Amino acid sequence: EIAGRSLAISRSVGDRVGEGRALICEGNSLYETGRYAEAEVRYRKALEIACEHGFLDLEGVVMTNLAILKPVRSATGEGLAMLERALEISRETGDEEGETEILSLIGTPLFLLGRKGEAMACLNRGLELSHRIGVDRYNAETRIGIVRILLDGKPSPESVRSAREQLLAASKEIPRQDRARPRMLWSLCLEYAALASKTPDLGERMRFAALAADTLTRGKRSLLKEAKKLNSDDSRTSFQEGIPEHAAMLSACKSIRGSQSRTGDILPVLEEFRSR
Repeated sequence: EIAGRSLAISRSVGDRVGEGRALICEGNSLYETGRYAEAEVRYRKALEIACEHGFLDLEGVVMTNLAILKPVRSATGEGLAMLERALEISRETGDEEGETEILSLIGTPLFLLGRKGEAMACLNRGLELSHRIGVDRYNAETRIGIVRILLDGKPSPESVRSAREQLLAASKEIPRQDRARPRMLWSLCLEYAALASKTPDLGERMRFAALAADTLTRGKRSLLKEAKKLNSDDSRTSFQEGIPEHAAMLSACKSIRGSQSRTGDILPVLEEFRSR
C-alpha cells in the first residue's frame, strides 16, 4: 500500500526517479510473497524508466532483482549477464553495499557454468567487502555459496573442514526477523546434509544429520511465523507455495518422519532436494 501511494504521488508530480523506485518497492513486495510474474512486470517497467533517463543506480538494482527471478539452472547465462551488468554499475557508481549483495549472488551462476575459480573469488571478495564496510546482511548467503564450491565433487579433508567453519559462521549470520530467513535456513539445511555426505566419520556424519534436521525444523517454524504476518489468505498461500524453496521445505518435512529426522536416514531425502 505504501509503495502504491508513493507510485501515485511520483506519477502525479512527474518524478520519474521516484516512480522507478516505487515500482521496485512494489516488485519487492510481490517477490517476497512468491508472486514472481507480477514482480517481474514492475521491475521491467522500472528498468524502462532507468534506461530511458540514464538512472544507473536504478538500473543496477533492477538488473539484480531480475536476475534473482531467473530460474537458476535453466536460465543461468541470462541471470549471470544481468548480475555482471549490475556489478559493473555498482562499481561505477561506488555502491559498495550493492556490490556486496551482487557478489553474494553471482557465485551460483558462475559455479553452475563451471567457472569455479571465478565464483570463489567473487564470494571471497564479497566477504572481504562486507567486513570492510560493516554490512553483514549478505554474509550467510555468501558463505553458503562458498560451501557449495568447497563440497563439490570429491573434496579434500581441508575443504571439508573449511566448509564446516563456513556453515557454523553462516548459521550465526542468518537474520532473525526477515522474510528471507526461511529460505536461508532451508539452504543451510541442505548444505549440512551435503557436509554430512562428505564426512567419512560416522559420529560426525550423524551430528551433521542432526543439525540438518534441527535446521529444517527451524526453517518450517520460521516460514509459518512469517506467513502469519501477511494480511490475506492469498498472500499466505503464495508465500508458502509460490516460492520454490518454501514449497520444497514443506515437502521435505512431510517426507521425514519421527526418528528418521534424527538419523542418517534424513540425508537421502535432503540430497534428493539438493540435486534439483
